[in-house]
Amino acid sequence: MESPKKKSTVPYLEELFHWAAHVFSDTSRGGAKNNFRPISGLKTLAETLSVSSQPIHSQGESSPFLQLPLMEWTVPSRRAQRESFDWWSCCAYEYVRIASSVFHVLLWEPFLSGKVPLGDKRDTVLRLNSFEGASVWIRDMVAVKAVRESSSAGEAFFIRRPDSDANFQTYRAFQSHRAAPRDSLDYFVRRFAGDPVTEVNRKFNSEFTQHYALPAHGNSLHTSLGRTGFWREFAPRFFGIAGLPSLSNSKMDSLFRQSDYSAYCAEAFRWMTSDFPGVDPRVLARVRQRRDIQRRAYQAFLIRHCLSSEQTVERINDYLENLHFLLEQLAAGTSMPTLTTGLRLADEYYDQKLKKVFLKEGTRGILIDGSRKSWLQTNREMALQHFSSRLSFRRSPAEAVALLKDLSHTRMNQKKGPTLLSRNPALRDLWSFPLGEIDPRHGRFKEILPQVARKK
Repeated sequence: MESPKKKSTVPYLEELFHWAAHVFSDTSRGGAKNNFRPISGLKTLAETLSVSSQPIHSQGESSPFLQLPLMEWTVPSRRAQRESFDWWSCCAYEYVRIASSVFHVLLWEPFLSGKVPLGDKRDTVLRLNSFEGASVWIRDMVAVKAVRESSSAGEAFFIRRPDSDANFQTYRAFQSHRAAPRDSLDYFVRRFAGDPVTEVNRKFNSEFTQHYALPAHGNSLHTSLGRTGFWREFAPRFFGIAGLPSLSNSKMDSLFRQSDYSAYCAEAFRWMTSDFPGVDPRVLARVRQRRDIQRRAYQAFLIRHCLSSEQTVERINDYLENLHFLLEQLAAGTSMPTLTTGLRLADEYYDQKLKKVFLKEGTRGILIDGSRKSWLQTNREMALQHFSSRLSFRRSPAEAVALLKDLSHTRMNQKKGPTLLSRNPALRDLWSFPLGEIDPRHGRFKEILPQVARKK
């Protein structure tokens, strides 16, 4: 097993796993070192995802196809802060999120590496929901439990963090409830996939459904992706190349083909927590390079969907063509230095032909297109709910009240509501964001798909 003290190639992870190494060796509870040891597998997997030390915070759902861990905070790294409770609390929260999001990406590995294609829409939606369930399972049943029970400060870590309720722990509900299923991973996967699991107590099922707000969002994500042309155009081109390096083993590939979701997720978890035995470090490096190329392509593809300028769209198409060529070269066994040079040139092209233009013109990507009155009128309640959830509590009370009044007025005004939303400067950052913030060269990406509404 890889030592948790080994220096990470990613500064963000180095800080995070420095914290984890201390927590999981804490002897303050029971006088013995904690037995939870999937730290090495998580670190190995996370490092293939090139985690940014300066993330663009996610403002909504995140799909696994960006192949980037979902992060909310930047972990403080100054030595003066390392003894503070805020540092420990932040690391605990991020560790839990990292565990969930990187495992979610691993579950899609046979597809992302071109080894196993997806089936029809029904099969794909079931996978989206099942894998979401498994990623929630590792968060609430494994990572949260490990942090809470490994350190004397474990309970307090989550008081101010939203991903885990400080007063309710799912794993303890499963431990104490007589009707809880023994195989919790199988239960999570099946319930998120829409299986009623009738052999389990009805009340327990009902409480689980309410707690996780089921059904899962796989169908809406599939539709959103389909609207961009992802399944028809992007996936075959960038995820369908034979010979790409992969982290999935033969058993995972076989179970992925069979659509045995529970068994597949269990095998993926076993493979990760054993730290990918027998996988050559050179393969890990090439997997990371594959993700670097695919992530840039996915980001550019979504940006293209937000734009109307034909010239800029053409430049993005050229950028995508360069990235596709690099993926083909990777599959053909081209050397790492050659591919690194190619990726550097692609980043230079993006900086000069795209980012520079976005910054100069102040181009904003549309999360929900405020100028599309017909769309906002048709989906008014969803848009209002979206805006309300993203109001920043860091605003002054007077500003927050003014924004809430605007939202209330919009809710009551069928005709003028969409115009109010699109023209209000204070609300602009709720339905758009500056494209110039995206910076592939420095690892700054943003998941924008779930809120995109394309211009006609």
